[in-house]
Amino acid sequence: MTQYGGDAAASAVINDDQSSSLQTTVNGPGTLTFWWKVSSELGFDRLTFAVNGTMWTNISGEIDW
Repeated sequence: MTQYGGDAAASAVINDDQSSSLQTTVNGPGTLTFWWKVSSELGFDRLTFAVNGTMWTNISGEIDW
């Protein structure tokens, strides 16, 4: 299920000591907007947003759209 019924990307189930990533290239200038959600172990497993390898923010726990 997606926030507005549009396209979405999702990882498979990720277990301890595993990771998943999604990468894209954006040519600008412009504004990038997106919705994200996570279902993870609060405080241990994080969904991270990074730009050029630098983390900007992350979410953890049960966070809906």
